[in-house]
Amino acid sequence: MLMLTRHLPDRHVAVTHETVTVRRPGRTTEHRELRDGELGDLLDELDVPLTADERTGLIAKVRELRSRASG
Repeated sequence: MLMLTRHLPDRHVAVTHETVTVRRPGRTTEHRELRDGELGDLLDELDVPLTADERTGLIAKVRELRSRASG
């Protein structure tokens, strides 16, 4: 299982290999499925320090996990 979390100035973001959860003070929590191809953007947004090889490997592993879960 993948689990990334980050506190940003206006929100707290949690990402698993299946879901994205965004909490903002005073607002309803957003909880939804991770969209295909979205992980790379989230890695950038959350400023996750990965090498190019690590990033490629992580994205491939998440694809594999999601494929197993849906199949």
